[in-house]
Amino acid sequence: DPAKFFQKKPAVPLKNGDFVLTQLDVGQGSALLISTKSYDLLFDTGPAFSSQLNAGKAIIAPYLRLQGISQLNTVVVSHGDSDHIGGAQYISDNISVEQWMLGGRANRLGVDESLTCRAGQVWVRDGVSFQFLSPPLDSVSTNENDQSCVLRVKSLIVDGAVALGNRAQILITGDIGSRIERRLIKTSSALLSADMLVVPHHGSNSSSSLSFLQLVDPLFALVSVGHNNRYRHPHKKVVNRYANAAIHLYRSSQLGAVQFQYIDGAWRGPLCSRYKPTHFWEWADNADVCDEAL
Repeated sequence: DPAKFFQKKPAVPLKNGDFVLTQLDVGQGSALLISTKSYDLLFDTGPAFSSQLNAGKAIIAPYLRLQGISQLNTVVVSHGDSDHIGGAQYISDNISVEQWMLGGRANRLGVDESLTCRAGQVWVRDGVSFQFLSPPLDSVSTNENDQSCVLRVKSLIVDGAVALGNRAQILITGDIGSRIERRLIKTSSALLSADMLVVPHHGSNSSSSLSFLQLVDPLFALVSVGHNNRYRHPHKKVVNRYANAAIHLYRSSQLGAVQFQYIDGAWRGPLCSRYKPTHFWEWADNADVCDEAL
């Protein structure tokens, strides 16, 4: 029962070591916001829906305004696929961003203050460590998915004391496939264990290998997918793989936007935008899965 890993309490003001993770519902794409006490990081910017509309304009910017966030400290675009980079230009043009960190063809964005994400880059904000595990410095892969930025997030402080153990709270994997999973097992096995896994490549059958899941050993996993998407993500075999490993899978196509809070060393959530139906024509009722509405 994944509920035993959560405390069902409302959020309190964040302290050093605390953070909030929100997976925004951008359909078949990716956009996650991680907020510490004074730092906001956006990982991926969702898809472009048309030449005039994209996830940055339609979803990410309105949510930031709702949260009172007028500036992003860091925006990571994991790679150049359209479902991850689609809102980047709008965000660049309309929201103040201190630092861009880009993977794969996302380097062609041409934004100011940008770096290429590479394994070994580490920074700490408000007692929370952010570390890239991939791609490696010597990466020469021509496969765009293989060039995805892989980000490890770990609280260094729990209730005012140094956090013990090497297990991270979150591992965000972009669109990596099983080949990169094998490389990470070989090069970074001590850094892969995490409470939460953001499912590689939206649950494609080319990723989430059993050996990778066994090493990460997550308690729960987030997957961002569009309802009835044409790729049929997450793949049925992948869903079964998570279920057989007793990893609870939270899907945006079922729950909408999903938020988890890591407060005082304990998880709280999930809060879901698709919680209980408020109109008779709405089918979603996730009160048995979600703590409350987001």
